[in-house]
Amino acid sequence: MSSLAGYYCLECVQAAPYIGHFGLLGLPDLTPTLDGAEVSGCSGATFGLIREALRGIGIVRSDLERFARWLGQHEGHRKALDLDGSDPDVEEIDLDAWDNEWSDDQAAACGAAQDFDRFDPGFIRATYLVVCTMCATESRAPEDDVLLPPASPTLTPEGVAAFLALSARWDAVLTHGWTGAVDPIDFLPTLATFLQAHTTHPLEVRLHPTPAGSKLWIPV
Repeated sequence: MSSLAGYYCLECVQAAPYIGHFGLLGLPDLTPTLDGAEVSGCSGATFGLIREALRGIGIVRSDLERFARWLGQHEGHRKALDLDGSDPDVEEIDLDAWDNEWSDDQAAACGAAQDFDRFDPGFIRATYLVVCTMCATESRAPEDDVLLPPASPTLTPEGVAAFLALSARWDAVLTHGWTGAVDPIDFLPTLATFLQAHTTHPLEVRLHPTPAGSKLWIPV
């Protein structure tokens, strides 16, 4: 029986890379929509919509990008999400034996999706913050994370608007045990309040690198 939260491809008999600390974030679909097709009895926002909104405000997390690549590898496959044994399609499966059950074709098509470095190229350990350069105030994440520095630090009105539209619908966002800088239970509502108050002001994303030697839990 599964005792962790996570996503699974039932056709390939493969677990997805972890999000945060064995977490879930939306329905397992890259299509950005608030009303994704039901998976394991759950409906609501897709991972693709949440990822797109986060990227629009400069939050590009390593674990989310890994999961996005896994979804691309398994596009069109039947998937499940499991909350501590909540899905009968998952709970009877010996997850430790999944890899041994792959066929050669499945391994060739999807096996590479699990082969990730702990730090993907270009990502750094850092703390995310948004600064209003007009008011000299900021909203800072409570924890560091593995993040990709933005190509441009300036947030666009479109990116801010898309994030704020999603933040008003947290009831449609599935989360479970999701840790790190962009945890919607702790940080994102605070960030949304800050962005709403400074919508018409110039806003910049800044990443403060973490000192060497600090500890950070990283899913493998």
